Amino acid sequence: MAGETLLIVDDEAGVRELLEIVLSSEDYRLLFADNPDDAIQKIQSEAPNLVLTDLYMQNDRRAGFRVLSWVKEHCPWVPVIMITAHGTVETAIEAMREGAVDFILKPFPSNDEVRIRLRRALKELSLNREVAALRWALRQRSTQDEMVGSSPKFLEVQDMIQRVASLPSTVAIYGESGVGKELVARALHEHSPRAKKPFVAINCAATSPPADLCTPLRRARSLWTNSSQRNSSSASIRTFESVPMQTASGRESIASPSPSPSPRFPSVIGQTQILPPSAV
Repeated sequence: MAGETLLIVDDEAGVRELLEIVLSSEDYRLLFADNPDDAIQKIQSEAPNLVLTDLYMQNDRRAGFRVLSWVKEHCPWVPVIMITAHGTVETAIEAMREGAVDFILKPFPSNDEVRIRLRRALKELSLNREVAALRWALRQRSTQDEMVGSSPKFLEVQDMIQRVASLPSTVAIYGESGVGKELVARALHEHSPRAKKPFVAINCAATSPPADLCTPLRRARSLWTNSSQRNSSSASIRTFESVPMQTASGRESIASPSPSPSPRFPSVIGQTQILPPSAV
């Protein structure tokens, strides 16, 4: 994409010059480095949009992986493409596993192939930016649209939501029916570190023991039927964070408790654990 900054890392001057010629028609801003340390300094000072790095440099067979590892740790949104003349299937698999978005063998298949792969990586970067921006905007707007008020008490509640949301504590929300307890619960969830995980609202009065807590969660994915649990009862307790696919990691809004709450209820509130029916 036009205007993007690319960092090319290769210890061979001929390869750097070739890539400069190949990409001269793409309107990129090109930066060059001939070793991992110089590359890292340029990433820190110039903030490139994409890094194209050789794998082997100056007799260092892991040079490209050093650059890749640094990028993934400090700026993981920046795509990294590995290039090498000594590639194997195992090396390509390792590079992709470590976070590279592509792997190109030298000599390059064609000039057009290099351009296409760079465009594809930058297009994916652009899409990821748009998705992140939309998610942030929706998260900021959803709670604001649903919770409207200007009284001192209302502003106090909003301030409390901001302060409590980041804590790993259980939150009890009290109030009469219709005052917006679930809206507060959703606002807490959306401002918490678990905002990307599902929010599960459970109406205890509308569920029948003994499946009161299990049934709503089982709709996403069964909690009790994986192979390790079929063989024994040793896996009879599951925490929210260990549920497959994290299907029950969100905060729970618990409304209208039944007159005789389930014996599983205290473990959910106090210990964020769910007991399957067989364990009660």
